[in-house]
Amino acid sequence: MITPLMNQYFSIKAQYKGYIVLFRMGDFYETFYEDAQQLSQDLQITLTKRDNMPLAGIPYHALDTYLPKLINKGRRVAICEQVEDPKHAKGIVKREVVRLVTPGTAIESSILQDKASNYLCAVHIGSDSNRTVGLSICDFSTGDFFTTQFPLPRLAEELDYFSPVEIIMAESAKGATPKSKHNIIYVDDRFFWEKNAEDTIKETFGVVTLKGFDLEGRPLAIVSSGALLMYLKETQRGSVRNISKISYYEKQNYLIIDPATRRNLELERTASGDKLNTLLFILDQTITSMGSRKVHKLLQLPLRDMAEINKRLDSVAALMGSRSAYGDLRIALQSVYDMERIMTRIAYGRAIPREVLALAMSIRALKAVSLSVSSIVPVTRNHSYLLELGTFPDLTPLAELIETGVSGEEGELIHTGYNPELDTYRALMNDGRGWMLQYEQKERKRTGIKSLKVRFTKVFGYFIDVTRANLSNVPPDYTRRQTTLNSERYITAELKEMEDKLLNAEERFLELEKKLYAELLEKISKHTPQAQEAADKVSMLDCLHAFASLAITNSYCRPEMHTGYELSIEDGRHPVVERLTRFVPNDTNLGEDAKIMLITGPNMAGKSTILRQVALITLMAHIGSFVPAKKAKVPLTDRIFTRIGASDDISKGTSTFLAEMSEVAYILNNATPESLIILDEIGRGTSTYDGLSIAWAVVEHIYRRLGAKTMFATHYHQLNAIEEEFEGVKNFNVAVKEVGDEIIFMHKLVHGGTDRSYGIYVSKLAGLPADVIARATEIMHTFGGEKQIGIAMEKKEKQRTLDEYMAEFGEPPTPGEKKAGEAALSKETEKQKQ
Repeated sequence: MITPLMNQYFSIKAQYKGYIVLFRMGDFYETFYEDAQQLSQDLQITLTKRDNMPLAGIPYHALDTYLPKLINKGRRVAICEQVEDPKHAKGIVKREVVRLVTPGTAIESSILQDKASNYLCAVHIGSDSNRTVGLSICDFSTGDFFTTQFPLPRLAEELDYFSPVEIIMAESAKGATPKSKHNIIYVDDRFFWEKNAEDTIKETFGVVTLKGFDLEGRPLAIVSSGALLMYLKETQRGSVRNISKISYYEKQNYLIIDPATRRNLELERTASGDKLNTLLFILDQTITSMGSRKVHKLLQLPLRDMAEINKRLDSVAALMGSRSAYGDLRIALQSVYDMERIMTRIAYGRAIPREVLALAMSIRALKAVSLSVSSIVPVTRNHSYLLELGTFPDLTPLAELIETGVSGEEGELIHTGYNPELDTYRALMNDGRGWMLQYEQKERKRTGIKSLKVRFTKVFGYFIDVTRANLSNVPPDYTRRQTTLNSERYITAELKEMEDKLLNAEERFLELEKKLYAELLEKISKHTPQAQEAADKVSMLDCLHAFASLAITNSYCRPEMHTGYELSIEDGRHPVVERLTRFVPNDTNLGEDAKIMLITGPNMAGKSTILRQVALITLMAHIGSFVPAKKAKVPLTDRIFTRIGASDDISKGTSTFLAEMSEVAYILNNATPESLIILDEIGRGTSTYDGLSIAWAVVEHIYRRLGAKTMFATHYHQLNAIEEEFEGVKNFNVAVKEVGDEIIFMHKLVHGGTDRSYGIYVSKLAGLPADVIARATEIMHTFGGEKQIGIAMEKKEKQRTLDEYMAEFGEPPTPGEKKAGEAALSKETEKQKQ
């Protein structure tokens, strides 16, 4: 038989499918059935059973400890509270879900990472023939909301950019959605109905047209934005108070970096998954949490707008040129707290007094921030952007409201003097406490019991505590209230009268204080748009200050941005590696006369580092940062592609070679003359002859059909012959110095190819047994050196046509290319035999 309590639970659970319902019962949050099993597994707590019903619970006071663990595992949680006093309940206590917490809607500081955005996304796949996708992204903790639409094949790439913690899609899309590593929640299709979505946007922002958000004629973006807002309204119990606008963005306005390239360049994580020693780690010299998140966002969306890039570069130069202002700004920023997230917690009534007072302190610090920026001496043609960032909305009245109303005293919410009625109750409580001390002294004197104490508990109220040794001195007007192991507890008529006054005053005080605090937060939240504007400007100033700090400390130069083709770097350095070891700078020149650099040289010589540093310098210039070089001329670039390293993907049944060829195919099918391509050792996952032929054909294809600036590192020394065929292909090598049987890596890029890889020497450094090294040297000498061993091995391999090679990565050659490629390979082989 189902009890009334369980009937109540089932009724609530039915409304919150997909959520773990934490059901308040006294001092515990209880869970039942599948929720209990999930809770027990996620929190590693005991799972019990009652009448074959699984049970698991947590103490109510430990919610802040356990809730982050559930959310970080991707769970959605419904917190169900008792909404009436059990003492006054008729029958079962009334309960309601008062709060919904999901990975993408969490605003609690205990759940969020200070320096990381917390993105929630909505994805809507259109039914049009082009399969267009609407994507809306929101960091609910800050109120940041932006949207776009694009062809379906780009979806995985876009999601990789933002790494959302939660994605919502329509229930009807469930079967058509490919498997994803992301946390996808399927919701009712009504969220994604176009009319519902449009109406929700208009209602949320109080507008009659979507033109102001640049959404007209973008139906997929409208649907995903409306669906996301509806989901937020549902989880926030009816309103969205901290989002003031929707920003539409076009990806072609930004430098695009695909997921493989982000991994290869170690922008946010190293190959081992660490955050240390990444580009983001180097760039993030910010002081505030807001600034740290902004740096990450700039890295996610590098600019392709020359004017905007130069505005940032001008600002960095101005800060570097005014060291006193630079120092003053640093000091001022240290007094600014996380205004974005504090405002969100205020908007939803979840901010504690300490956070609200931190907002007031931040507002006061804005004056110092503004003064430091205005004192900068112009050192560039334009630093108006910096002055614009240092001009804030007037939030002084908000700071005064907070300082007048919010108490900084432990255990208090409202400041003394804010509300007369509350002050009356406070005075009565304070007087009552003083009265209690006086009464205790009076009773000690009257009874002669020196250890007599007046105490209080929530269960028994106020009482007089007398130890058993002194019971003979208890006067007749004492009425026994409770017996304990070591003492008796009493009450008197006088104490009872004061107790009634105090408890009544305390109850009314707490009730009124809570109400006043909620009203105060509501008043503060009306300033949300202005506070968000100030926070956004502070975060950008913090980024620019960080870029200036990085440039000063590491002797970076200002890149010269231009719309031409040439990429020229003098004494370029890798921004991460140079911090870890003694570094040798290198020059790079890619232009019309050298569109492709073919780089040969031994392992450990630094080829990969040189390739990566060119890509990183190009990227840093596009976010408005100075770069690690003596001089740099960087063209506006539409995409950076990299093909570095190789690994099997067993879960997808993908071999090393197939994975490599898939990435090469992606590059060849998407690169343009405005792209930068970095290729490090392609064709290694198959036979030598196959690999060489593919690498040769790839170079030809890039040169003839794409025209993209390319750096290609290889151990196929035969590719050096391409320089003779194409004027725009140039050979380079990373120099080494031979001293007897030893070699010294010079880490210097020099003109000309090389025909040696020094693989045996590197194997010796790796610790191969001496007899293996000796035998390898003997075999190489037998073949007459590295040149001849390559030819001999090629003779043993089955030769295939270039059509077959090209089929591996997507596009067969033209008859002319095929003939030229076969002739070139034949010519190179004959040269090596001589």
